[in-house]
Amino acid sequence: MKLFRIIGGVLLLSGIAASVNANNTENPPIERFVQDLLASHPQMISAKAKLDAAKADAMAKEQPLYNPELEVELGRTTENTGIVGLSQTFDWSDKAGALATIGQKTLLTASAELKEAELLLQLDLLRSLAAFSYEKKRSKLASESKLLMERFYEIAIERQKVGEIAQVEVDLIELARLTASMRTNESKASLSSSEQALEYFTSMPITNWPDMPSTLPAIPVVEDVNQLLLQHPSVKKHEAAIQARESELILSQRNQKADPTVGLRAGTNDGDNYVGLDFSIPLYVRNSYSSETQASRRRVVEAESAFDDALRQSKYTLNSAVIQYRANYNSWLDWQKSGAMTIDRRTFNLEAMWKAGELGTMEYLIQLRESLNARSMVLQTEYQAWLSWFNWLASSGVVSIPVSN
Repeated sequence: MKLFRIIGGVLLLSGIAASVNANNTENPPIERFVQDLLASHPQMISAKAKLDAAKADAMAKEQPLYNPELEVELGRTTENTGIVGLSQTFDWSDKAGALATIGQKTLLTASAELKEAELLLQLDLLRSLAAFSYEKKRSKLASESKLLMERFYEIAIERQKVGEIAQVEVDLIELARLTASMRTNESKASLSSSEQALEYFTSMPITNWPDMPSTLPAIPVVEDVNQLLLQHPSVKKHEAAIQARESELILSQRNQKADPTVGLRAGTNDGDNYVGLDFSIPLYVRNSYSSETQASRRRVVEAESAFDDALRQSKYTLNSAVIQYRANYNSWLDWQKSGAMTIDRRTFNLEAMWKAGELGTMEYLIQLRESLNARSMVLQTEYQAWLSWFNWLASSGVVSIPVSN
């Protein structure tokens, strides 16, 4: 049975791992890396413990509501008295069944919360990895820019010695070289900060963090948005909450019906044999428990409204994420087609023109800075594309999506 279909390709963890292995054999595969870190993360341990508690609570709610009651009466006057009684309260309105249903629906809620916690934590980790990968590339670009400016400065010194350029131009180049050096130091600090953010997800030092793939996933197209979002852990959590509240309403209605108690007593009383049958039932005269039922009805309405709001919000965030990712993806794709080669060729030509005296130092610095800024913008666009992709995964509720034939 087809639930939904994604056209254009999706990011599977195994797909990331394959891309990483193809480009960097020294780093661990992301799929295993993420699974290992999540298994020991405190948030996952807490969510699993909550699920285990919900399982135990569901088992407890499946037990019979009433236990039999044993009564023993012993007395001694002129004649010995000894009576033994056994009584049992009967669940005529099946309150135990309603309690068992509540336990099962609460278990479904806890299961959805576990999946939601796993999804969000997984995406937080992937976002941190994307930030680290971005800062690493930015630091590399800053280092290359610094080396370029240092070489530029050395050439300028040589040209100044032979009178090809003035000292003021050398000073301008030196200023650019110092600026590149400061940017390199700043990028190294940002890289260190992003690595520290990753350390939140692990309890032990890691030196080889996985790299993000070199290509972005294609733009996703969802045929059935409603069906996709109904599988979202957050939406399923609210759906299970509605069912739990409805079961609580049924229980409150059944609590308005009294359960009778029947007992049998036998023994000797003042030397005579005694057999008796007891019957009792509460009279809900002063308190009919109708207010509890009315409160349960309002809780059902509250849960239904929360479900509708969650579904509406999910639709909005899903559409917004697709729009953002499409814009970032198209910008990145345009750069991949021709931008990288253009920038490299332009940088080489600019240096050749400056050496030949066809381009002034000021003009060379301006155009070189534009080229370096373009490279920086590409890195920023790629990083933003990954973030918008992760936002789409978070709003769709899945990381691994089955694709129909």
